[in-house]
Amino acid sequence: MATIFTNNIGKNLKVRFSEIIPYCKEIKILVGYFYFSAIPELWEQLKNNSDVVLKILVGIDGTDIEALQNSIIKSRENRDEIKRSYLKELNKLQNDEFDSQHFAEVLGFMIKKIENNTLIIRKTKERTHAKLYLFDFKDEYKLPLGSTFITGSSNFTLPGLTSQNEFNVEIPSSSQESYEYVEANNFFESLWENSVEITENDELKKLIIEKLLHQTPVAKITPYEAYLKILQVYLHSFMPQDKEADIVAQILAKKNYIPYQFQIDAILYAKKILQEFNGVLLADVVGLGKTITACAVARILNKSGIVICPPGLVGPESEDFGWKKYLRDFELSATWKAFSYGNLEEVKKFVDNHKVDIVIIDEAHKFRNEDTSTYELLNFICANRQVMLLTATPYNNNIHDIFALLKLFDTPLKSKLTLNKNLYGVYESLIKRYRKVKEQEKNFKKEKSSDYLKLNTINSEYKEILIEIRNLVESVIIRRNRLDLLKNPRYKNEISSLSKVSDPEIVLYELNRNVSKFYDEVLRIFLDAIKRETENYEIIDDLNEDDLYGSDGVSIAQINFYENIIDSDDNVRYTGLGDVRNISINGDNEQNTLILPELNNNLKITGAIYKPADYLKDKYKPENIIIDDSKNFTADDSENSLPFRYYDYTLQSSLFKLLIRILVKRFESSFAAFRKTLVSFKRANEIYLEFYEKHNIYVMERQFIEKFYQEDDSDLVLKKFEEFIDEKKTNIKPIKEEYYKKELFVENYSDYIKNDIEFYDYLIRKVDEMKLVENDPKVNKLIEIIKKIDFNSKPKRKILIFTEFQDTLEYVGDVLKREFNDRVLLVKDLNKKILDDINYNFDASVPDEKQRDDYDILLATDKLAEGFNLNRCGILINYDIPWNPVKVIQRLGRINRISKKVFDELYVYNFFPTEQGDDIIRLVGIAKRKMFAIHNILGEDSKILSPDENPTPAQLYKNFTKNITEFEEESFYTKIYNIYTNAINENPELKSKLERMPKLVKVAKEHKEFNNIISVIQRERLHIKYLDKEYFGDRKKEQIKEISFEEILKFIECDKDTKAVELSERFWNNYVMIKDSLQRREKVNFEIGPKSSLKKAKDAVNKLHNRIHQEFNSKKEIIEVLKKDLDNYLKLSKFTLRRLGKIYNVMMDFKGDELSAEAIDEINKILSEIENLMTKEYLSMLKEQGKKDEEKSAKVIITVENVKIGGGDERLM
Repeated sequence: MATIFTNNIGKNLKVRFSEIIPYCKEIKILVGYFYFSAIPELWEQLKNNSDVVLKILVGIDGTDIEALQNSIIKSRENRDEIKRSYLKELNKLQNDEFDSQHFAEVLGFMIKKIENNTLIIRKTKERTHAKLYLFDFKDEYKLPLGSTFITGSSNFTLPGLTSQNEFNVEIPSSSQESYEYVEANNFFESLWENSVEITENDELKKLIIEKLLHQTPVAKITPYEAYLKILQVYLHSFMPQDKEADIVAQILAKKNYIPYQFQIDAILYAKKILQEFNGVLLADVVGLGKTITACAVARILNKSGIVICPPGLVGPESEDFGWKKYLRDFELSATWKAFSYGNLEEVKKFVDNHKVDIVIIDEAHKFRNEDTSTYELLNFICANRQVMLLTATPYNNNIHDIFALLKLFDTPLKSKLTLNKNLYGVYESLIKRYRKVKEQEKNFKKEKSSDYLKLNTINSEYKEILIEIRNLVESVIIRRNRLDLLKNPRYKNEISSLSKVSDPEIVLYELNRNVSKFYDEVLRIFLDAIKRETENYEIIDDLNEDDLYGSDGVSIAQINFYENIIDSDDNVRYTGLGDVRNISINGDNEQNTLILPELNNNLKITGAIYKPADYLKDKYKPENIIIDDSKNFTADDSENSLPFRYYDYTLQSSLFKLLIRILVKRFESSFAAFRKTLVSFKRANEIYLEFYEKHNIYVMERQFIEKFYQEDDSDLVLKKFEEFIDEKKTNIKPIKEEYYKKELFVENYSDYIKNDIEFYDYLIRKVDEMKLVENDPKVNKLIEIIKKIDFNSKPKRKILIFTEFQDTLEYVGDVLKREFNDRVLLVKDLNKKILDDINYNFDASVPDEKQRDDYDILLATDKLAEGFNLNRCGILINYDIPWNPVKVIQRLGRINRISKKVFDELYVYNFFPTEQGDDIIRLVGIAKRKMFAIHNILGEDSKILSPDENPTPAQLYKNFTKNITEFEEESFYTKIYNIYTNAINENPELKSKLERMPKLVKVAKEHKEFNNIISVIQRERLHIKYLDKEYFGDRKKEQIKEISFEEILKFIECDKDTKAVELSERFWNNYVMIKDSLQRREKVNFEIGPKSSLKKAKDAVNKLHNRIHQEFNSKKEIIEVLKKDLDNYLKLSKFTLRRLGKIYNVMMDFKGDELSAEAIDEINKILSEIENLMTKEYLSMLKEQGKKDEEKSAKVIITVENVKIGGGDERLM
């Protein structure tokens, strides 16, 4: 009786085949399609009946063997083309479904059957749609079983046998002589006899077997081939398509830009990154043409856009220089517009009313702090647009910088940069590890330990964190330095287009004996203060001047020393203990147990007004204070991993140390700048003292003190202070609401402030008595150097002088102008006239007919160190000690430009103090000691080589006599490129072999140290999964983690003689674990501090959402958008989160459900502010984001297993 099979439950064709196969001598199969994927499904039965003959006749195009059919039918002349087509078809065997231990075993079985002709494949000459399966039973089963065949709709494929809806009928009969069976068999045989041989053709049989052996997931390869394949895959992830190189070269040459290969590669790779990740970091070192690269990318993409850049780089309407010139050169002016980043409101209006596809941000590191209103607005402007970030310094002060830049184009909870799509979680994990190792380093220094093993561990952890950060951004960053150009064979001939930079020449300016003694005395006082702070506190020295104010030479008098500093947990770190009106007291200790500086005749600085917490009586210390009568903060309590004691005391101490560093830097810069600082500091102390003694309170807000310190009525002052606080509470960033009553302080607190006033006054008197401003030996030495320069040389070698401080700039500028008349251009600000003077006199790229020669000397602060072409200068003078290597590189980049080489060699001068004398060795020795003293005072601010440096005076001096570019290392990419290129050059045929190598390959090798598995993963970018076994007694712990390419080198590198070994017994189980880890969608899991701005923002928006149909119905759309962002994307900046935190604070003031009309108005006002800032593109991005959430699946492509030599039972199993 006939049986129907539809592949529904209980009627699966595979099951029926499994029942029949054990009894068969021969199976004849006529189908439209045959895929090898069908064989593994029936392998157990076929293995147990290994002699059964399978005759497979395929009738329709588009199968695994279609190309083979063509290879027989077509002429021999076309055979190569047919083979290539066939190989392409067999590539389906590289799919993930065949990447298993089961398929590895099946493969050997299939090859054996093809070799012994028990698996025979042919192709019909005419297209045939029939589906027929004839089962010829073994002789002993013919009588009881008779005959049977199946016909219907199923092809011999995995879906056809198992899952696809089909209709098949099995027609059994009592013997093979039955009419039905005979007719079906004759039909098959007639087609078989008139078909094209596939596996019976020796040439094609060999081809099939070779393909199965070498072009499938179980291909046999050597460890060396796997090593080189991994390098090749890594390099190909960066390599641009050369087919567009000619087009790019033509675009560059059209406007007389030299088509350098390194720049062509950057342009094509930047285009690729932009299209895949929506953003790119162009971070080549200064002088390598990032602006040209960005413009060329915009040109070949043929999209509209805007440029946001420093005001001095926009360019004039004449388009002779700046971004306007480059937009004109690349024919972008009609669809592109350049804006100053000081006019982001104007940019917002423009993008809301014009089509803008791409945003280019020049000097993008200026936006590294996402807790600012400018970043907030920029973040909205960039939304749903492609973003090119140009910066030679993507890594600045800390880990937060790079995250802020990535966030401008990547979505933290839908990231393409991480396997789990959670960039925010990865970032938080790195921050946690960084804090931990920072704490370990701090304890190591505090203990004055000599355990260098522990120190090495700390430094290794720092390095690992740095490597992981680099790995995180590697897929979206283009970063080459001059050493990369020199060492990369593609570029090494182009390095000659850059000038040679001579080693810096040290200029020693001599101080007379009295001045030198005074110099040393000042340094000793400041060094003693630094040491005292270190003994008192466990301080993290991660603050620098840029945390308080910009690096553009702002006068010290303009600094608010109590500017809020925002920490990485979004908490506002500010001095103070909370509003005194809300504290109660535990304990009765009237003393202060800190080591306060002794007030005697010895000269010292106490910093009393900057560190009021030091001078509180012990019973008013944080560990003895209850705030809001609800929480007792003790030394053991923590808030976002920061102890409350540290939260107050160490921040105040860190700020004080920072101020000392500012003083020392300005002292070294010029006596004029130092004197101005002393006067400013003295005045600040006098104001604080007068306010404190008159009103018996200490207030943290300097702005308020300066306004009311002369007021006589103390009650009125307190009333005004409360009004001041209420007025300022509308600010997004919290202000310092607290004040301290005089009774909280030690009795002689005023004496410490008076001491500092006397200290500053003493230093001012000394500077005046020795007439150091009028007769500064440093500026006199500068004049001497300049007079030696031949300004009549061809080409004229002009001079660029940099100083860090505006006050020094003005002082030195006045002196030089008197000495050199009008040949000195002093850059105090960047107005149109100054910009014209700079560019027409110092930029060699300006057309020759427009160049001017009004000035020989250009004097500026570091506001001119970014973006400007000043290559008509052949000499760079660092007037201040150039402690910061980033600034040195930026400065040097102004004159060392690849766009137009003017001088074969460039000269650099660094100024250092010494003492008058004739013995040059003695002079250098004194200079070394003074420099070393300054280095020790500046601490973290003066790391010129690496975070763990600890140089001797001689080493430090030597560092400043080396070309700064010598400290650079070649990039990891260049290192890998050279390893790979050298290997291919030694064995050229390897390249084609690697290109033919299948996906999903795996190999095992012996290793002296490691038992592990390394898998290379492909998704939007390459990732590495690392599986290791850690042994804890008898317990084994599996560990799968993601690591960087840089970290796996030691696991995979080997030579061509390294032998492959058998995969370990449990390799496949471990391999499956790795693959399963890719399929698991890891839960977005990150800790949110209870008082972080993110937690407050989420709570606020959730509360608003619950009331969306009540008081806030008019704001329904913006509330929905905010909730969607916070729940799914986290694109909002920290500054926006802080706005929402303000809503949280307003709502928390009301215990019940009722909100006052004023509160509702305040909340609506904040929501409106956010809504007005959001661009249309940002709103549409979130609305449409769900449609874009489809992601590529992650797949393993190469796996290497290391088997430890002599590992025995400890092999990875």
